Amino acid sequence: MTNTKLRVITHLEAVLGTEEKSKTLLLELVASSRQEAGCIKYELLQNIHQPTEFTLVSEWESKAAFLAHLDSGPVAELFRESSDLLAKAPDIRQYQLLS
Repeated sequence: MTNTKLRVITHLEAVLGTEEKSKTLLLELVASSRQEAGCIKYELLQNIHQPTEFTLVSEWESKAAFLAHLDSGPVAELFRESSDLLAKAPDIRQYQLLS
């Protein structure tokens, strides 16, 4: 049986001095994403030693559910509002559980 669930790890780096604003926006994204169809888990982590570094860890029922999430209003709104808060483009990686 093939596992169709998708795990996504997204690394984001905030501009120095915008950590709190970035955290607020990301927490709003997490709350809305958890309500989306196909979302199993959505968590936000902040690096203890580098507070400008954030990581989103999510799990989706399928790649289609994740792609729908990327096309959702909250994601587009986050990237529109945070364009001047991010030091570089997000690093989004998709994984499938093997065992």
